[in-house]
Amino acid sequence: MTIRRKTLPALSPKAPAELRPLFAAMAEILETGEGVRGDKLDRKLTLRDLLDGGLAKLRVPGNPDAGITQPAGPQDMTVPPRPVGFAADGSFFGMINLSWEPPQEQYNNHALTNIYRSEEDNFATAQIIGREPGMFYSDVVRNDVTIVDDPLNLPGYYYWITFTSKTNVEGPPGSPNGKFAQPLQDVRYLLSTLNKSLADEPSDMGSTEETLILNAKRFAVRLGEGSEAVYPLIVQEIGGVPTVVLDTALIAEASIQQGQIGPISFGKVIGPDGQPITTLAGKLRADMLDVDSLRVGDANISGVLKSSATDAQGRPRWSLDKNGGLQLNGSAATGRMEVRETVIKVFDSGGRMRVQLGDLTL
Repeated sequence: MTIRRKTLPALSPKAPAELRPLFAAMAEILETGEGVRGDKLDRKLTLRDLLDGGLAKLRVPGNPDAGITQPAGPQDMTVPPRPVGFAADGSFFGMINLSWEPPQEQYNNHALTNIYRSEEDNFATAQIIGREPGMFYSDVVRNDVTIVDDPLNLPGYYYWITFTSKTNVEGPPGSPNGKFAQPLQDVRYLLSTLNKSLADEPSDMGSTEETLILNAKRFAVRLGEGSEAVYPLIVQEIGGVPTVVLDTALIAEASIQQGQIGPISFGKVIGPDGQPITTLAGKLRADMLDVDSLRVGDANISGVLKSSATDAQGRPRWSLDKNGGLQLNGSAATGRMEVRETVIKVFDSGGRMRVQLGDLTL
C-alpha cells in the first residue's frame, strides 16, 4: 500500500538563503491543503475522499480514468396506487378503446400502465396484452369472429390496468372486477345479416308499385307484441318541427349538414381529400383544436405553445418553442424574462437588462 506524503522534507542547511522563503511558502500551501496545519476546513478534497465517503463512485469500476459519477440514491420501492377513472369502450374496426386518469396525479414514480385482458371476469386468468406510458390504449381484437348463437354480436372481453413504477414495482388493479367491452360490429355486415333474415318475411302492408303514407301526429315502432315497451324509433313534433328520435342507430354512411354531438367514440374519420384524420389507433388528428379544457398525457410539440393574452407590446404573456426557447412577459410592473439556448435574460419593467447568464451580465 502506498502512503501518500503530506509534508515536504526538511530543507538542507546548505540550501541558499534566498530559497528558504520560497520553500516555506510551498510547505505552508501543501500542508494546509493536506490538513497538516491551519484550519481543517481549508483541506482540499481528493477523488479518493469522495469515493471513500460514498459521495461518488467510479463510472467504470476499477478504472479511475473513466471518471466518477454520483451514486444512486435509495430507490423508491413504494407500491403504486390503484388506477382511477378506468373506462373501456367498444369501437368500430374491431377496436376497444381504454382510457384512465393521469397516474402522475396520484404518485411521482410512474413508468408504465399495464393492460390486462381476459374472456372471463377473473383477474387471475387475465393476461397482459400491452404497456402504455400515456393514458390511452386501443386493443385491436378480431372483428371477423362472431358468437355462433348470436351472429349480430362480437365476443367481448374484461379489462384491468395496473401501474408500474420506475423501480419496476407493480401496483394492484383498480378493481377486482374487470371492465367489460366489445367492439362494434361493422354496419355493412349487420345490414347483410339482417337483409338475409328479412328476405323471406311476408310483406303485410304496401307494395312495390305504390307509395305508403301514414297520417299520424306521432309514429313509433315497438319490438314485438306483448314485449316490454321499447321504442327505438319515434316521429314526433318537437318545437313545431316533425323530428325523428332514435334511441340507438348504426349507420353505414351519413352526411350531416349541422349538428350537436355529445360524447362520441370514433374509429376512422376521412377528410375531404380522402386522407384519414384519425390514426389507425383511433386517435384524432387536426390542424387546430379549439377547446375549453385540454388534458395531454404525452405531447410532442413541433411548433410554438403560447398564451392568447398579450402585453402592451403585443407579445404573448408566455411562449415555449420546440427548440427550448422560453419567454415570460409580465405586466408593466414586473418586467419579462427570455431563455434562448444557453442564455437567460431578465429585464426590468423599463426594458433594461438586469441579469444575463451566458457571458455574465448583472
